[in-house]
Amino acid sequence: MEQHRRCRVSPSAVNRWTVRRSAFLRCACLAAGSLLLPCGCAQRAASGPLRVWSFNHFEGYEGMLKAQLAEFERRRPGFTTAYEIISWAEEDDKLTVAMASGRPPDVLWGALDPRWLATGLQVPIDDQLTAFDRRDFYDTALEAMRFSGRLWGFPLYQTLYCMAGNAHMFEDASVSWRAIQSEGWPWDRFLSDCRALKAPGVYPFVFFVRPTPEMWSWFALNNGVVDANSSGLRADGSFGWNRTGVAEALQFLIDTFRRHGISPPQEPGFSDENQTDLFFTGRAAVSARQGPYVLTEQKRIARAQAGGARLPHPGYRAFPLALLPFPHHPATAQRAHAGGGGYMVFRQKNVANPRRVEAAVRLAHFLSNTDGMQFAAHLSLLPSRRSGVRRFGGQLDLESPNMRFFQRYLQQSAPRIHPPLDVASSREARVLEVAVTPNWEAALAADKTVPQAMSDMTAGAASVLNGT
Repeated sequence: MEQHRRCRVSPSAVNRWTVRRSAFLRCACLAAGSLLLPCGCAQRAASGPLRVWSFNHFEGYEGMLKAQLAEFERRRPGFTTAYEIISWAEEDDKLTVAMASGRPPDVLWGALDPRWLATGLQVPIDDQLTAFDRRDFYDTALEAMRFSGRLWGFPLYQTLYCMAGNAHMFEDASVSWRAIQSEGWPWDRFLSDCRALKAPGVYPFVFFVRPTPEMWSWFALNNGVVDANSSGLRADGSFGWNRTGVAEALQFLIDTFRRHGISPPQEPGFSDENQTDLFFTGRAAVSARQGPYVLTEQKRIARAQAGGARLPHPGYRAFPLALLPFPHHPATAQRAHAGGGGYMVFRQKNVANPRRVEAAVRLAHFLSNTDGMQFAAHLSLLPSRRSGVRRFGGQLDLESPNMRFFQRYLQQSAPRIHPPLDVASSREARVLEVAVTPNWEAALAADKTVPQAMSDMTAGAASVLNGT
């Protein structure tokens, strides 16, 4: 869950397109030798069970998936299914190899990835929505599965990135987390609240720097930069981060540890796991980033403590959580970064089997039906279907302060920005790798000033986008 890595839903989410060089080189070799499948391979690809790939999202998920597949087979005699639970560690390499070899799974759980769209193997499903689907799916959920005006999968859940607070610490410091949920968190108020949250052995605010500059993108988004995505690219494929609002967001984050002392001085080296560990072990009042799925993780910790069982992670504590918005510049409206995912369908390279593709579409549709919305409910996410909200609303406790905030904040999401496919599927990852990420890290580590980092980032992005 983009993926807290230990309760991960990969929003989307949400900007996980970086290709490691080793995977890229391996794929180049595969592409050269495997795109034309031998006859025997083509025959095997055209027959056999429908293959579903997913991940171990939570305890009991595999049993839930097995039951869903068994029910599909019962309803669709003549088709069998097989599933594989992929580890998060092998995800990128395994999918890259499968796509390059022309042998992707028939059905894949995940968020949209332009790299897979660029293979030509992913199947659009615009025409597969029933009249009921069009009434039942939320527009925000469908939007998460769209690219260039086409729908590329059946959505299963809606999520977003936000921050999380230790409600006990807020109450002890007389800081109203409920007011922040309802009124927002302007930068000046955020700083004063964090000063009030200072306590011995506790950092008011922690965030992650590695392995991605996503944190920078969310603070830039909340400083009025809404026409460029989290890689800094605009819809026309140009670089859109060479502006004051982005520089101000970077300086604000640097000042949290260098000037204001509200975050750890070690921030330049922090990973997502570092900041998450500080938060769940009670050594930080506010964690960025988290998401609604953190509510499920906290319940799991509380159950383990209450039952005397082994904790999911040593030293983690149970405490009441408050979901919180990212701080925003006082002169701009707060914005959320929403995500989502679901089930996508792929055909096999050089295999003409419309009956199999049709069955895979039906399977993906079945896995995202009303019953399938239990996936979202288990992870404290909003179902993609209105019928799922009605079915699992009680389990989600939609009238609680946190879930009410989640629903409001989701409506404040920034528009999705998709560069052209040729840019998004290849050059976007390079822009992040050679232009954005190294200058983000250098600025936080004080190896470059903010103006130097901005200048070098802009030049690097231009070089990548211009092919020079």
